[in-house]
Amino acid sequence: MTRTFTQNETTYTIYPFKIKNTTYEVCVVKGKYNYINVNKISYIRSLGKDFKTFDEAARNYKNPQIKIELLKIELGL
Repeated sequence: MTRTFTQNETTYTIYPFKIKNTTYEVCVVKGKYNYINVNKISYIRSLGKDFKTFDEAARNYKNPQIKIELLKIELGL
C-alpha cells in the first residue's frame, strides 16, 4: 500500500514490496529535496540507502527482483 505525505515543501511517497520473506520500502522524495531511499525492513530499524537517481539505486543491487521493483516504481506501474 503506497503512502504519500508532504512536509517542508517536499513530497514523500513510500512504496513497499516483498521479495520472499523480506520486506523493502522505497521512498521517493521530490520537492525541496530530491532522492530515492531504499530500506530493508527488519526488526532493527535502519535508515536505508540514499541515491540520487533510480539508475544509481538499481546499479547498487545485484538482486534482479529488486531492480525490477525499482523500475516499476520509476515507470509508475
